[in-house]
Amino acid sequence: MVTGHGEAAGGYLLFEPADPHGDGTSVTAVPIPIILFLSACCEGENLYDVRDNGAPRLDWIDHLVRHGAVVIFPRFDPHDPMRGVNAAVGSAMAELESVGHPPTDPARLVAVGHSFGSMLAVQYTASAADQGLPVPIAVMSNAPGWGHLPRVLENTAAVPATTRLLVLVAADDYQARALEIWARLDRTPADHRDFLVLQSDSYGAPALIADHGMPATAAFGTVNALDWYGTWKLLGALFACSLDGMWCEYALGNTPEQRFIGVRSNGVPVVEPLVTDDPRIGPP
Repeated sequence: MVTGHGEAAGGYLLFEPADPHGDGTSVTAVPIPIILFLSACCEGENLYDVRDNGAPRLDWIDHLVRHGAVVIFPRFDPHDPMRGVNAAVGSAMAELESVGHPPTDPARLVAVGHSFGSMLAVQYTASAADQGLPVPIAVMSNAPGWGHLPRVLENTAAVPATTRLLVLVAADDYQARALEIWARLDRTPADHRDFLVLQSDSYGAPALIADHGMPATAAFGTVNALDWYGTWKLLGALFACSLDGMWCEYALGNTPEQRFIGVRSNGVPVVEPLVTDDPRIGPP
């Protein structure tokens, strides 16, 4: 179930699990976790449209909600983004406490962002406590990037060292912003963070292209292995690991489970990502 709450900066979309055979009301009685999903900037005429970059983003959010999470998708002004993000989260948390919503737990919140949103996910985590907002227990920064927009990556030393961190970059993308995030969050212990470089794979057709569009990697809205076993799996595993100590081997540690990106129909494995705790800058 999706509802819109304001179209200006500070508004948000709210995605919630609901009974598909009922009146749309959630059937769960157990508090469920929250995902703060921060969009890229300046992708189209509507900067805040969840449909930007095509169906895979909607598919990903739908996947998260089907697996028992509430997703908050803030609207923000890219020239003063944190004002809108903080306002949206505050309003969404108040809305979730009202009648007609599934029970949620603010202590079980994970932040994920794409491109500019990756920077905002980190900045939100650093500033949430001062704003009286829930602090993410984990952050996944996907294909970080931005232009010269203001007020991002300020005061990152305030990010709790206990926050688990995944920084994902694409091999066919520029990595400078990802390395900046990695360097600024060096207080996070090595066993709580990883830097992953997803690889393109031209074996067979269609080719799997790891570029800045992740997670919208597939043409015509078709979810592919880089989506399913890359961004989707890694976020889900990071979520479970941070919340309940489960599936940590799929999220962190440079394990075979973490690096697995699927196999072709003839059994040939898809090229694994590079996983490291000591990344080096290297534009393609």
